[in-house]
Amino acid sequence: MSVETNSSVADELPCRPDMDHDRISLGRWCLEMGVIPELAPFAARSMDPVAVLQDVRDTIADAPPTKGTFNTRELARVADIDRPSISPNFGTLIRIAGCWEHSADSRLAGGTAERWVNPEYVHARSAEPSITDTDERIEALRHAASIGVVTLEDLSKRFGVADQKTVSKFCEYHEIPWLEWREWGKRRLARTVALIDEWTSYTHAEIASALGVPRETLTSWINSRYAAGFEVPADPSFEHWFSLYHTRHASITTRVNCDGEELGPSQAEVFSILQDADGELMRSDIVERADRMGDRTVGSVLRRLARRGFVTKRVVDPRGWCAYRVADEIEVVQG
Repeated sequence: MSVETNSSVADELPCRPDMDHDRISLGRWCLEMGVIPELAPFAARSMDPVAVLQDVRDTIADAPPTKGTFNTRELARVADIDRPSISPNFGTLIRIAGCWEHSADSRLAGGTAERWVNPEYVHARSAEPSITDTDERIEALRHAASIGVVTLEDLSKRFGVADQKTVSKFCEYHEIPWLEWREWGKRRLARTVALIDEWTSYTHAEIASALGVPRETLTSWINSRYAAGFEVPADPSFEHWFSLYHTRHASITTRVNCDGEELGPSQAEVFSILQDADGELMRSDIVERADRMGDRTVGSVLRRLARRGFVTKRVVDPRGWCAYRVADEIEVVQG
C-alpha cells in the first residue's frame, strides 16, 4: 500500500497571508502563515493555549503512575474550560501533552474524546484499545507529524507495539512519507513557537515546559532553519478583517455586561474580585479572597485574563512581583 503525498506539504510555507478578502478566518490565517492553529496565542482567543497546555501537563505529572486514564471533564476543570465538547482546540492540546483517545467511539458531543490514556501510566503501552486498523494508524501518523512534537516512540505506545522501530517498519511497508510529513510539522511548530515568543510575555523556559521539551531545544527551534525567512507578523486580533476581532468585541461586551457570566468559573471569580477591589491587588491578596483556589491556580487564571485583555499588571517590586487591576478598556466597555 502506498500513501499519496500531499504536494503542499513539500512546498515552502508562505510568510504572509493574502488579504484580498473582506474577512479572514483564524483557520485560513494559520494555514497561509504555516503555523499550528491550536497553539497560536491570539489575544482575542477565549483561552490561552500555553497556559492550558501547561495545566494539562501538570495534571499528568501529578497523577499516580497507576492512573490509566483521564476524563475530558476532569482535564477541562483543571484548565478552567467550561464546555470542552465544543472546544476542538482542547483535544489537540491534550494530544500535544502526550495523551491519546482511549476509545474512538467514546466521545462527547462535538467530537472530543470522553477519556484519554495517561502516557505516564505504567501499562500505557498495553492500554486498551490500541490502534490496529491501518487507515487509523496512517491518520494518527499524519496528525502526529503535523504538530511537530509527537514522535514515533510516542506513537508506539498508542499502537500497542514494542518500540519506534516497529512503527518505522510500518511506515516503510506502507510507503508513508513520515520524514516529509515530519519536516512540515517541524516547520509549523518552529513558526508557532516564534509567534508565542514574540506575542506573549512567556519566557523560553515557560514555553518549553508547556511543550514538554528542554529550554535549549525550544531555543534551537526558534533559531532553526525551519523558522528561517519567517518574519513574525503582528497579532491580527484587533484587525477588522480578522474574524476573531468581531468575536472578541461582541464577547467582551457580553461578558462584562453579564458580570463575567461567560468566563470560565475561575476566571469569572478572579475578575469579580478585582472589580470589587476597585483598584490594584497583589496575587496573594486575590488568593486570600478566592474560594478554594491556590497561588498557582490564581497565577494561571491571571495570565489568561491578561492575555484576553480583561486585566492589566504592573511590576511593583524589584523581585518581579506584580499588582493587578481590571483593564481600562473593559471599564470603558462596561460603562
